[in-house]
Amino acid sequence: MKQKVISIGDINVANDLPFVLFGGMNVLESRDLAMRICEHYVTVTQKLGIPYVFKASFDKAKPLFHSLLPRAGPGRGDAYF
Repeated sequence: MKQKVISIGDINVANDLPFVLFGGMNVLESRDLAMRICEHYVTVTQKLGIPYVFKASFDKAKPLFHSLLPRAGPGRGDAYF
């Protein structure tokens, strides 16, 4: 069976290609925080020669008790605390 290759910018992802790190934030809280976190990932992955794709969610699915919690999203990540 031929492996499907997914291209993300200049990075190719497939089961038979080298490892690619997907990492970032669970939920976006602010642009500044996202940029700081991404900068740290980029610094480390460039030193190690690992391709990197930043990922984060704009809004996460709610747990069973979702009606008790405010909606998360940009600027609202501290609403849980």
